[in-house]
Amino acid sequence: MTGRARTVLMLTITVVVLALTVIAYRQLFWNQAVAHPGNIRPLLAQFKTERGEIFAGNGAILATNSKTENGFERLYPQGELFAAVVGYFDPIRGRSGLEAAAEQWLGDGRSRGLDLTLTLDPDLQAEAARLLAGRTGAIVAIDPETGAILAMVSAPSFDPNSIGQTADTLDDGVLLNRAIAGRYPPGSTFKIITAAAALDEGVAQPDSQYDGPASLPVHGSQVTNYGKKDAGRLTVEEAFAKSTNTIFAQLGLALGADRLRQAGARFGLGATIPFDLPVAVGELAPPQRMDPVMTAWSAVGQGETLVTPLQMALATAAASHGGVIMEPFIIAEVRDYQGALKHRRRPRLWRRAMTEKTATAVKDMMIATVISGTGRSAAIPGIKVGGKTGTAEVGGAGTPHSWFVGFAPAGKPRVVLAVIIENGGTGGSTAAPLAGELFRKALTRSP
Repeated sequence: MTGRARTVLMLTITVVVLALTVIAYRQLFWNQAVAHPGNIRPLLAQFKTERGEIFAGNGAILATNSKTENGFERLYPQGELFAAVVGYFDPIRGRSGLEAAAEQWLGDGRSRGLDLTLTLDPDLQAEAARLLAGRTGAIVAIDPETGAILAMVSAPSFDPNSIGQTADTLDDGVLLNRAIAGRYPPGSTFKIITAAAALDEGVAQPDSQYDGPASLPVHGSQVTNYGKKDAGRLTVEEAFAKSTNTIFAQLGLALGADRLRQAGARFGLGATIPFDLPVAVGELAPPQRMDPVMTAWSAVGQGETLVTPLQMALATAAASHGGVIMEPFIIAEVRDYQGALKHRRRPRLWRRAMTEKTATAVKDMMIATVISGTGRSAAIPGIKVGGKTGTAEVGGAGTPHSWFVGFAPAGKPRVVLAVIIENGGTGGSTAAPLAGELFRKALTRSP
């Protein structure tokens, strides 16, 4: 290489390095000063304007303002209790929850934002938080007839009043609303969807009988019952109540991957749930991975199936409400500071998940599960309850997640619950008794 060529090469390298350095610094500036969620400059101007307040269904104040020398400070009188839903509006950390999702109302550019009244019942919210204390998980309570969210708790929680000072010391999971953003294997709660598909497609009836061996050979692999117990010969209803994997794997194989995926889609898996807050999308394994083994495991809520607690609450609502799912909502009303109504949410149908006849059959299976199956610890004396337990295995030697979904009272359900306790063990031993306590609290509230 000549001296001139060497000089040109070195100049070229220098220019490229300088260009890349400029690009890197510009990107760093953008991330830190413009696009980062903690960027305070766009927020500082907004703290000059009084935001709308947020209220619970009974009028309790969940978010309000305090006048300061430089504008307004956001205050959260309930502390941690509603943090996952309401979120925070902070000059250091940014915003989350409804403080972010409902910005068009709370900080609408007027001299004062609009007020929100939520569907949440503070007493039910407090009881759900009490039951989750010291655990990691989530609880969702829904009115199945309207889709109104009565309680939504994620644990552990955080204090939004001090988020600017403590956020950097908090584990990211504390800031996650597990009820709508946590994606979990549903375990046997998914058998609600598999049962509905089998009945709707004519693959089986509630009284159809199958053998439930401890282990079912599938395409060179095995599907096993929890604890590897032989269940004997059972009807579909009995297999549902006893949560027999090997029988539901047979139903999944009889349906086939396509029909099982279609059933999941009818319940909203793969779709964006219309809600006042962003919800993570539930899913089954992609079509190219749905071989017989994956299909069998998906039918029992394992494999690559992932759902949010809200998703399973809606699936349960369909079983309790004639097969239809109402759009969930948490903002009931929007008013100006003088109390003038600007918006009121009306119940809206989201989708039909199964026929009314099938819904009645699945509902009966869920009632049998609480009367004589794995959900007995959710029972309430004198009140008929329906439900389904789930013990979602997490791989390796990890303790499974504990699920329970259900409704009460069974004749005309007023509340649907989804409870998940991360690494809580079996659904019948951990999540179901918590649900039973929360049902008792829910049924004492005014309709």
